[in-house]
Amino acid sequence: MPVRLRSASHPAAPGVALAFVGLLVPVAGGRWGSYISVPGVPIYLADVFVVIGLVALVIAKTTTRSREGVRVPIPKPLVIGSCVFSLVLSANLLLAEWTDTLLVIRDAMPLVYLLLVPFFYQATALTGGLRTFRMLRVACLIHTAWFTLAVFRLLPPISIGPISDVPAFTTRGDFDLLIAGLSIAVFLLDREWARGIRALLTLLAGASLLAGGSRAGLISGLILLGLAFVLARPKGHRISPVLIAGSALFVAAVVPFVVSVFTDPPTWMRAVTRLFDTGSQEQASAQNTWGARLDAWQRILEYTTQNPTQTWWGSGLGSQPILNSGAVVYLSGDPSVRAAHNFAVTWLAFFGIVGGVAICSVLLLWTLGAFKNAARVRGITGVGTSLIVAVIAAGLGGVIVESPFGYMTLIAGIALAYQGVPFAYSATQSTSPRPQPATAGSKRRFDKNNARLNSPSRNA
Repeated sequence: MPVRLRSASHPAAPGVALAFVGLLVPVAGGRWGSYISVPGVPIYLADVFVVIGLVALVIAKTTTRSREGVRVPIPKPLVIGSCVFSLVLSANLLLAEWTDTLLVIRDAMPLVYLLLVPFFYQATALTGGLRTFRMLRVACLIHTAWFTLAVFRLLPPISIGPISDVPAFTTRGDFDLLIAGLSIAVFLLDREWARGIRALLTLLAGASLLAGGSRAGLISGLILLGLAFVLARPKGHRISPVLIAGSALFVAAVVPFVVSVFTDPPTWMRAVTRLFDTGSQEQASAQNTWGARLDAWQRILEYTTQNPTQTWWGSGLGSQPILNSGAVVYLSGDPSVRAAHNFAVTWLAFFGIVGGVAICSVLLLWTLGAFKNAARVRGITGVGTSLIVAVIAAGLGGVIVESPFGYMTLIAGIALAYQGVPFAYSATQSTSPRPQPATAGSKRRFDKNNARLNSPSRNA
């Protein structure tokens, strides 16, 4: 799995890198981190980083002195998707209920960020592969540090009222367990830190993954780990016989422990036990929650399809389809709930069949393109692809993709997954800061160099 990366960042990278830093704020801080705002101003800190980074990117692209090396070819799927999101957003702003401008802006923000994906891709490419990976690693380290303590109740939530309504170190299982899975993948991929440190961090992240208490989070975290193991391994990499033997001995050793867990499960293993029908009260509660969401989705679909205009074009941004459909009683009963715990249903209600299908089709197109690129490039692009799939999977059963911490993490995965020639460099390649267009010849040379870079002998 480990892949060596060489930095080849542009001179404007320190400023441009802030765009990716903004996307990593939810990775480091979880849900509570994404809601940290500038004191006295209703602007999130993550958004400030993103704006500064994108402004730096525009300046770097337009200033004559720094124009050389800034022309990064954008993959066609990202361009097509950005155009689709622009059209959907423009059309639905005309249908929006502008009685509450803040609600309209809130509903539109996921699409605004998604249509900016090409710029995030360019900012990540100009930042350089090694620098990008190091930033991701630091974000995962921060998350592992506080989340492990919070899961085992060693770190209580702390009020940070002046800058956020959400207390610091507040956990959200379905998202934080996904990030725990991402952290494990990143720590295993790293080759700079000592093995002992990486092993300790992997152990802590793994313990928090099992102890988080969220079935959806555990499943999405395991999906991410499984895909990352397949997609991030170097081409031609063979699994060591020593690793196979060690894994077999490990499985044999933990079997008695697993048996004891499911016969008399401790509280810290409730995320694992909820995957199986144990007849427990928690299992029954989880089944009731899922049944309530199915009822809510049915109510929303019935409400959306009650007239042709609303069926095709939706209720519009700023509307109240969750409340007006009566689905809110199945989703905690809080009138402020604006998401259906399934991004496809939520966006179908807001944007209708036309907009909802268009958005989901773009996400599918981006995911397939990410798989294709990850199979060619491997390394951290495989982790990015795994992150895309995990976030989408979690978003089908929770309020993830519609929330800032969700769509920012999704876009971070897309920006990583689509990196190609400018991203991974071997020691023999030029360190010129200008990313080269992915021509047929450059692809063949890149594949040859990447195969040598990822050979087992180099990564031993």
